[in-house]
Amino acid sequence: MPLREVCMAKLLSRFPEDFQGTTSAKEYQDGMHVFYQKHVCKLSPWPTDLPKSFTGMAEDPTVYFTMLGPSEFSISGSLKTWSVLDKIDKIGYPTLLLNGADDEAQDECVLLFFEKLPKAKWVQFANSSHMAFFEEKDRYLQVVSNFLTKQMVQ
Repeated sequence: MPLREVCMAKLLSRFPEDFQGTTSAKEYQDGMHVFYQKHVCKLSPWPTDLPKSFTGMAEDPTVYFTMLGPSEFSISGSLKTWSVLDKIDKIGYPTLLLNGADDEAQDECVLLFFEKLPKAKWVQFANSSHMAFFEEKDRYLQVVSNFLTKQMVQ
């Protein structure tokens, strides 16, 4: 998570400061939506399942708040210092890493996983943010299918 916070700070620096206040403020909520449209899901309108998931999380944020805190922009929950980077070199299985060109999971973050996983394949979706499975569905399914098929053949 510390690396994620570094990447998140870089993305946030491109946005106005007026949504960096309290999480309940309208300016914050509006700014968060603009951020999500750029770095979480670029489709307009969003697929119906996406707002439903945000609504569900808002109705009971217990797990989210425990893990991340009230804002994913500034982690304060139990995952604040959590990292697996010191252990992933022991994963001996093929691993597929995916991100979008405008993903909140920026290349800088994904690169460390790619470098440390002994059998990693990294695919970036040029026309996506965080949800390539919505934004580039056909290519996404093809990439995942090809990866899994290759693993079954070996």
